[in-house]
Amino acid sequence: MYDESKLIRERERGENAKRLLKNELLVEAFDTIEEKLMAEWQSTGPDGMPHREDCWRTLMLLKKLKGVIEQHVKRGETSVKYIAALEEEKTRKRRFPGLKAV
Repeated sequence: MYDESKLIRERERGENAKRLLKNELLVEAFDTIEEKLMAEWQSTGPDGMPHREDCWRTLMLLKKLKGVIEQHVKRGETSVKYIAALEEEKTRKRRFPGLKAV
């Protein structure tokens, strides 16, 4: 059985994460950081390997950050499905109190 309060919390966190990914300022910040890092990476000379590696690592961290937020969205969407199933089960039990699930 699923803990409905945890599912509701995950749903809310997913909704918050979705708002973050749609937030104009945050999207612009991610895009700006990515563009600047790519420009820095491309403008380094032959002796700029350490700086290119720093840029690459930072780009990967930015990608991971976006991924974490996207995972919260997915968990929230999954929680919505589980909450609906729990509600359906509650309704079934109210309508047919003696009937067992198969």
